Amino acid sequence: MALSRLDPAGLGVDAGVFDTIHRRGDSCRGIVFHVMANPKRKQSKRRSALRRGANRFKAPQLSKDSDGTAFLPHRVNPANGMYRGRQVLDIET
Repeated sequence: MALSRLDPAGLGVDAGVFDTIHRRGDSCRGIVFHVMANPKRKQSKRRSALRRGANRFKAPQLSKDSDGTAFLPHRVNPANGMYRGRQVLDIET
């Protein structure tokens, strides 16, 4: 069987499907096919839970003013216009 540039292994397939240089994947007559990357081992339940826990949404930390309204720390309280005990905004009620 004659080998050609388009069919180096004589398998009746195009040369673009596989490569003569050793790469990861399944081999066929010393020629290695290109395959997608796959994980080597199954990911444990613990590792999956840790990944999901790191991406979980967190509730905002709120501060309480003297009158009991909640607001974000280091910001003006939008309910009464106070910041660090001083009136900085005029709020119309």
